[in-house]
Amino acid sequence: MGAPKAKQAPKKGKSTKNTDKSDKSNKYDKNVNKKRAAEDTKDHKNGGEDGSATKKQKKEKKPVYYQIKRNTSSERKKARLAKARVEREEAIKRSEALAVEVIDYLKQWKNNHDEWKFQKSKQIWIVKNVYKPAFIKDEDLPLVLEYMKTMKGGVCGRVAQEAQKLIEKLEKQASAEDKEAEGKTDDKPEKEEDDDDDEPKETTTTTTTPEIRKAMLERAKEVFEIFSGDLSSSSS
Repeated sequence: MGAPKAKQAPKKGKSTKNTDKSDKSNKYDKNVNKKRAAEDTKDHKNGGEDGSATKKQKKEKKPVYYQIKRNTSSERKKARLAKARVEREEAIKRSEALAVEVIDYLKQWKNNHDEWKFQKSKQIWIVKNVYKPAFIKDEDLPLVLEYMKTMKGGVCGRVAQEAQKLIEKLEKQASAEDKEAEGKTDDKPEKEEDDDDDEPKETTTTTTTPEIRKAMLERAKEVFEIFSGDLSSSSS
């Protein structure tokens, strides 16, 4: 049998080559980790993991938002007007519903006084709205005035003052309307309404037409006649 072969020592060139490969691999891993860290930082700046914007990003978007806000000022104005119109209509509906309660309250005062209980809020509403035909109908006005004649205290003088001011205001408006009507000429034809206009005109139950103002003036005079004797005591 032949002698066993001696183990060959590793070549120097081969070990150097492996070391170079491991060094390159480590450098590659470091570069990859740096890139990933940079991407994570960039994602954090743009938003959180769930896609929500950070505070810094929101601050950066503010100038754009303000620019959009300036460009949509007309839309915002329309929205405010629409909101005010809705609130006004809701207030009218509430007043109309309260008017029914007030008339029932006065009927109980007249017909079933033993079970009737004074409510200051309803009296305040009566004093404020007695002049408005939209809330107090003509057939209910005598009952309202009958109740108002029984009122006592400082409220009577205040009602007289308010009625007097309303009379002066409505008479001035009526005088101005008469002068305007006299100054009009028939030379200029009235402008015809455009039938293609889809937007309806705004009408509410509190619109003060000449007929309504006339009815309010008559009511104010009746109220003032009831409380005119309390006017001097309130002013003193």
